[in-house]
Amino acid sequence: MEPVHLTCQRFELSDAQLPALLKQLRLLAASLAPFALAANALLTTYSPYRALHVLKWEVAVTPELRCFSDTLERLLKMLAITSLYGSGFQSTWVTALESIRPIADPSMLMQPTFPHQLFVGREIEVSRIEGPFEFETLARIELKTHEH
Repeated sequence: MEPVHLTCQRFELSDAQLPALLKQLRLLAASLAPFALAANALLTTYSPYRALHVLKWEVAVTPELRCFSDTLERLLKMLAITSLYGSGFQSTWVTALESIRPIADPSMLMQPTFPHQLFVGREIEVSRIEGPFEFETLARIELKTHEH
């Protein structure tokens, strides 16, 4: 999966709401330092939307991830933007591979040592779903960087 990422929210908004959302996300990003995401497990699942099997990492819910998710949810509520996830939802799946064969016996997966460092989240990307395999990037907003 390129790029490897964690989808933290999905929501519906009008074009008129986009500028206010981007402004608030820039303010949020300016107050957040990049944070690490680590996998606790591997799993396979079927994606009905994409009609294929995928291999996913399940990421650890760190205080930084929980804070980011909670703040993002509050921001959407403040802007009257409808989240497609339930209140308090915490996204924890990161797609590793798509279009894999179904794996009936999970023990067949080579198990890495967990936790396993995946990546450091350094930006917020806002994108629009155009289709099962098509996304339009609307904005990329970098988290604050530490100054030395």
